[in-house]
Amino acid sequence: MIRLENAYKLHETYRGLSYTFPMRLYDPKKVAQKIVAEYNGENASELARRYGYSMRWVLEVLRKERERKHKD
Repeated sequence: MIRLENAYKLHETYRGLSYTFPMRLYDPKKVAQKIVAEYNGENASELARRYGYSMRWVLEVLRKERERKHKD
């Protein structure tokens, strides 16, 4: 949360403009790498919550990593 004085500064600088913030601040490829590194076999739902992605997306990341390892 921003403090009131910072809100005033933002208003002063950007008043009258429209700005859209991204839904996520992280690069999905970097998040996928972190998920693979932090996955312990049982914490997929925790990782999905932590990084703000769906369970389906997390499981897809893990599936692709398994396939990649299987090819090597």
